[in-house]
Amino acid sequence: QMIENYKTNTGTAAQQLNPGQEPVLEKNSAGTVTKYVEPAAFTVLADYMYYFLNGKTTMNIPQGLSFDETLQFIVKWALTKFGGLVRTDNLNMNAQVTLENMVVWKNLDILLWENVFNITWLPDDYVSSFKDTNGNYTGNVTRSFLLDNLLYTIVDLDLSKLNNLLSIFNKYKGNITGYPRTGEFDLDVIQFVLTLVKRLLNGLFQSSSALFANTSVTKLEDIVSTTEVSGQGKTNLRIIAENLSTLLSTKGIDPNDGQQKTYVDMILASALPLVAKSLAKNEDTAKNFDVFPMNGETYTVADLREIVETQQPNNELDADMMTDENYFFFDSEDFSPLWKYYNYRTAYREAKSFLSNYDYETEKIAAGEMTSYTYTQDELNTIAYRVGYYFDRLSLREANVTQLKNEIDSAIDLYGEGEYETAEFGTKYHADQFTKKTWEAYNDALNFAQSVYRQYLYSGAGSVRQSKISAARGLLIMAEKALRFFTSFADYSYLDGQIALALARLNASAADPDLYYADTVQALWNAYNTALGVDRGYDGSDQNIIDEAAEDLEDAILGLVHPPQIAKVDGEKTVIDKTNHLIWGVAEKLSNYDRYIQALGNGIILYTKTANGSGTGTEAYLSVDGQKLQSYIVVVFGDIDGDARADATDANLILAYCSDLVTMNGTSFMAADADGDGEVDILDAYYLRQSGLQRYTVDQRGV
Repeated sequence: QMIENYKTNTGTAAQQLNPGQEPVLEKNSAGTVTKYVEPAAFTVLADYMYYFLNGKTTMNIPQGLSFDETLQFIVKWALTKFGGLVRTDNLNMNAQVTLENMVVWKNLDILLWENVFNITWLPDDYVSSFKDTNGNYTGNVTRSFLLDNLLYTIVDLDLSKLNNLLSIFNKYKGNITGYPRTGEFDLDVIQFVLTLVKRLLNGLFQSSSALFANTSVTKLEDIVSTTEVSGQGKTNLRIIAENLSTLLSTKGIDPNDGQQKTYVDMILASALPLVAKSLAKNEDTAKNFDVFPMNGETYTVADLREIVETQQPNNELDADMMTDENYFFFDSEDFSPLWKYYNYRTAYREAKSFLSNYDYETEKIAAGEMTSYTYTQDELNTIAYRVGYYFDRLSLREANVTQLKNEIDSAIDLYGEGEYETAEFGTKYHADQFTKKTWEAYNDALNFAQSVYRQYLYSGAGSVRQSKISAARGLLIMAEKALRFFTSFADYSYLDGQIALALARLNASAADPDLYYADTVQALWNAYNTALGVDRGYDGSDQNIIDEAAEDLEDAILGLVHPPQIAKVDGEKTVIDKTNHLIWGVAEKLSNYDRYIQALGNGIILYTKTANGSGTGTEAYLSVDGQKLQSYIVVVFGDIDGDARADATDANLILAYCSDLVTMNGTSFMAADADGDGEVDILDAYYLRQSGLQRYTVDQRGV
């Protein structure tokens, strides 16, 4: 306002700055500016800023600074204290990254270029300045791209250049394939960026970058340079401040209501309160509220708990909320005026902190570690009173659905709407161009956005919170961005192979309940059922989901654990009769049967042979830590005397048995049935004689 007074000749005589008057420039004989002399008006203004800003903020501006020096101090102080994005010690794009300067931009670099994008997608001539000799990028790519390139492209209003610059992230069939030399960037993104910038600046840059006219600003750090601009006798910051004062007094059309307004009305009226609040943060005075309870008004801790639980903005609960029926939507944007909500929120948080500390001290007192509470009754009274005081002054603002409605209309126009199989066509896309899952997510978000919009229309102004409207719009935008173009179906062969193997293991476990420990079988059942439930509609972009399910199932198969036991070797036709403790289906003339049977678990198989060898009657038993756990008798069909051979000796034993000259026990009788007809007779003797002459082979399957 003081600057405007100077310009319109309404200040005091000592402070007047006539319209068009330039500050005094002292020049030498060659015409070069050697000294800049401020008029009295700017000296007074510098003093005004000194007293006002030192009183309202923590700047501590030194006394005696000129107007230029005061501006310089204010900007550098703000950048140092609050400018995480533009820290003055982090302005050199190619500076060595250290713990001291690894601030917001470096973190963004790590997030974007190491985890989301690849720096090689940027043009070679742009990337070259960020690469070291080993080809690794250095410096803050994100900051340079957004501020030194994108911002100044917008300032120049070169829309074609902006389109090319943003098309670095162009999508083609859902995949970024490299830096696209040609091609149109998504119109919704272009519109979003331009709309955002226009609302922030709203005409400040519409006349040949008027804010930067007569400056030497080519990159961000030039703004805070102390070097005077050649021929101007002023720093860039001083020139920008003067340009800004002129622009702010110029009237333009407010796009929101079509009225003639100054840019102060359109921008600073809403921005300055937030800026002032941010600058005025002071840890020493943060709790110095201006409201206190009446004398004699007291509260208990129980009163405070009830206040905290009841005196807060209630959240709406919609059972049909698209993501979570217990969603929580309310924020500062729901309330007007804004400072009332900030006061309430500060008081509410202070009350919560008080109760948390009270509970902590209660535990300490109960444990004998403290003797009394540290708070005073006056502190409790003040905290409880303030929460209720500020809550009673909260008022919901009237919500605005313009942006939500525009986003809904834009989405329907571009993409269409409806269920995947029957969706209506958009002007640019159609449902079947995208994967079913991403389309369903988009359609859910669209339906939710439309329901919020209808709720606003039907229930009247002010009944729907702005935060809910904003959330609905945000969910829809995210769903639009998440739409992925359809590609070939995913490969399920790996998963199907593991499913088949798991089923075989489960069938084996069902046939022999003692084959595996029960808990490992149950784990396999769980993984098997999960694998069966994997959606069969995934496309190639979701191959990792199918592969992860297959790997989980494979891990469960490998996780099957056998109790110590004797089992047949896979692929062999060995029979292990656990009821009668017999083993057959092995070959003749072997010294052991490790080829046919194996030890599962942590045991080993040992053998006790017969007097004649390792044939019928041999004991095979499982030894675990020296203890015999399982024992089986081996039967070699055709071998009666236990020498593991079917020959004439065994035939003579059968003839003797048929003549009642000898008797046979269970395993001997079983082995003597060479033809498997269930009887021991002369025909069995004949076959064994032929076997001894290698003219006949006894079937060890016992059929």
